Amino acid sequence: MGYKPWFDDYVEEVKDTPSYVASGLIVEITDKFFDRMKELGLTQESLAKKLGFTQPYISKLLNHGANMTIQTLAKIAVALEMDVKAPEFTPKERKYDIGFVSPAQCSHEQDEYERIVINERESCEVDQDDNKLANAA
Repeated sequence: MGYKPWFDDYVEEVKDTPSYVASGLIVEITDKFFDRMKELGLTQESLAKKLGFTQPYISKLLNHGANMTIQTLAKIAVALEMDVKAPEFTPKERKYDIGFVSPAQCSHEQDEYERIVINERESCEVDQDDNKLANAA
């Protein structure tokens, strides 16, 4: 089946939801657990015995069927002899579209009015496509 453009729209819509972020974390963590199990030659059954869990429960955890607590994640990591580091939490870069402004309001040297985007980490950046549209109008 071919690529569906609506999928990009859907991902853009949900990418900042807690469910989407959690799903990404779960996939990343369980992939690391599977890789480590392979390195150690452990099966789900042998990991379950190490932890005092049942194999079906381990399967459910590792196949994204359950929301693991931090305690459960830590138990699995210890059983797999893994060092654990906290996930990285960083502020998102926010942009503000402030419309059409004159170059005097920004560090650009063009004579025409431009559409710029103010970014918290940069003074401003010109949106050239919007500028071309504005000049054509």
